[in-house]
Order: sequence, then structure tokens, then C-alpha cells
Amino acid sequence: MSLLTLAIVAPFAAGPPPQANNASIERLRRSVGTVLVDAKIPGVGIALVSREGEIWVGGVGKADLAANRDVDADTVFRIGSSTKSFVALALLKLAE
Repeated sequence: MSLLTLAIVAPFAAGPPPQANNASIERLRRSVGTVLVDAKIPGVGIALVSREGEIWVGGVGKADLAANRDVDADTVFRIGSSTKSFVALALLKLAE
């Protein structure tokens, strides 16, 4: 089973953290759900954060297809090969 972990980081602007309202979160969940269906990915964890902390943490899709368990804020994903992207980004930021 292929799972994708997605973290969206808010811009590093000064000031209070942006507020997510229920309508915008639902639009995000629907949009991500469409991408998951198109890409045949069962589920994804999402964290919207700012410098000041969490804006919203949750998930879309299924964490376990056999048990019909939804992805939620407490779902643990294996990080797998995505660490390569984080290391590459860190090296690029250092070089910058």
C-alpha cells in the first residue's frame, strides 16, 4: 500500500498565525481527496503550520483499507524515501 505524507508550511510572515475556517478546510479536504482518487493513493496526513504553531492537522482518505480506518491527526506514517527530499532541500538551503 502506498501512502503519501504531505506537509504544507505557511509563509514565514511576521504577525499572528493565519486562521483556517471550516469552509476552507473542507475545500482543501475535497481537493486533496480528488488528487488521492486520481493518483490511486489511499490516504494522506496534512499539517498546516505557521511559525507560531499548528493551524490545522488532520487527514484525508484511509489509513488502513482492510480495517476501513480513516486517516486522522494521530495516524502514523512511515517516512520511507521521502527523507531524501528533505536532505536535498536542507543542502540547497545551506548552499544558498
